[in-house]
Amino acid sequence: MRISKIVDLINGRIITQGNQKNDFEFSYAFSSDLMSDVLRINNDNTVLITGLCNIQTIRTVEMAEIKCVIIARGKKVIL
Repeated sequence: MRISKIVDLINGRIITQGNQKNDFEFSYAFSSDLMSDVLRINNDNTVLITGLCNIQTIRTVEMAEIKCVIIARGKKVIL
């Protein structure tokens, strides 16, 4: 599923850094609030769904090379 479809389904919005491509294709989703579990998953074409919206989440997805994170449970991301 493409990011554009996911955004439509969850009524979300895309937040990116720089001029990154915004319409990747994803095959899997993984949900966790434990960043140690995130580091153990096979992250090819995987969307991370989490309720954590802190700097540790961003550092973890950078290390795991995850291209898409959905912040769930109505949490707000402050830029």
